[in-house]
Amino acid sequence: MQALMVVPGLRTLLPLGSPQQVLTQEVAGIPLLARVVATALRAGVTDLVLIWPAELEIAIWDECCASPALSGMSRPEICPSPFDPRKNLSWEALAPALMNEFLWLPWNFITDSDTLAAVERSRVLPLSWERPVLITKPGFGRSLRPGVTSTPPVEGVSVQSSTDITKAECFLAGKTGNPMDGIRSHLNQIFCRPAVRALVRTPITPRVVACTGTFIAIVSAVMYSRGSYWGYVAGAMLFFASGLMDEMAVMMARLQFIENAFETWAEGFADVITRLLVFSGMTVGLYRQRGRGELVLGIALIAELALSSMVKALHRRAPTPDYVLHQYSVRTNQLGHTAIMGSEPSRR
Repeated sequence: MQALMVVPGLRTLLPLGSPQQVLTQEVAGIPLLARVVATALRAGVTDLVLIWPAELEIAIWDECCASPALSGMSRPEICPSPFDPRKNLSWEALAPALMNEFLWLPWNFITDSDTLAAVERSRVLPLSWERPVLITKPGFGRSLRPGVTSTPPVEGVSVQSSTDITKAECFLAGKTGNPMDGIRSHLNQIFCRPAVRALVRTPITPRVVACTGTFIAIVSAVMYSRGSYWGYVAGAMLFFASGLMDEMAVMMARLQFIENAFETWAEGFADVITRLLVFSGMTVGLYRQRGRGELVLGIALIAELALSSMVKALHRRAPTPDYVLHQYSVRTNQLGHTAIMGSEPSRR
């Protein structure tokens, strides 16, 4: 799928501040332009046409491209000519560079990749160009008339000020859930959102947060192993805190586009180690309190955890190759759709 993004000129940017500051201001730790493009790439965009004003330094765009979120992106086709989507002449001049169907991508509109991938095709041109819209190319040269459509507006936030950045980060934090996350994860995400919004503005990485969660789990296991009432209470509270830390690490990785095969493997490995430590601590604590009879139940619980973890790992590997292991949930949903409907969901 092709996308068209038009960066405004100085007349639009100067009232908002310095052009470089406006275009590279960070939203959840990612420069604005880089986040908009990175979201489009994860929504299925493979080709980008960029309208860049001649009065702006191209170094601003190069700075955005240096973001890790855009690593591996091919160089877009950059057109320096002025462009006004409300004028026929602008579309006629750009027509050779456009495919028959393309996504209008506003330069300052923040949304998530799932929402962007679900944008429906519009039969008429929009009255407002502030939100993404999927447009067909035929007819530009003959009649360019905007109209009202029944398609619901795309969810997201147009960033114009620092207040909008806060709204955009709140919106993104609420969209970090995964379709295969359980009820517990969804509840934990609600508790974690304020902390995640604060952490993504700092140099703290998801891996640091995950390691902190593992350390807390070790302390939880030690408290469980004491075999006392208050030891169990402290262990349970620490184990819950460890789970929140792991959830925050996952949310931060999704917000900052750090998801990859290694991170997914590390997340699963840390989760298994955490549970093994806690269950081992429980077994030791119950052994101290009640005797050898509890060892049988403890060993059975640990064996069940090991077996379930192996099955889960095989399920992740089955539908996806190693280099896209982090996309296992997407592929699993597609396979489920195939089994029920007889065909995979269409892709643009």
